[in-house]
Amino acid sequence: LQYAGSGPGHVLLRYRAKEVYAVMSSDEVIEVEVRLDDRPLLPEEAGQDIYFHDNRSWLRIERNDMFYIIKAKEFGEHELKIITNNDRFHIYAYTFG
Repeated sequence: LQYAGSGPGHVLLRYRAKEVYAVMSSDEVIEVEVRLDDRPLLPEEAGQDIYFHDNRSWLRIERNDMFYIIKAKEFGEHELKIITNNDRFHIYAYTFG
């Protein structure tokens, strides 16, 4: 998927798992907001590629790679939202643990 809009857009994924990884890329450094169940991630459920700023959870994409997004303590059903307004954002695949 590639963002092609003029305002904010998002990818929404409903899943059942403990961990979420996504293969994403950009040909420039971009930041996307990451939300879980329509709220910012908590530090204890954030994968190693997530950082926090202004009470929100973010992912910095500066390479083509698989990113570790969610590391929950327990298996569960959730809704992951990745928000962007950058047409350099590409998402190729999700994988779960």
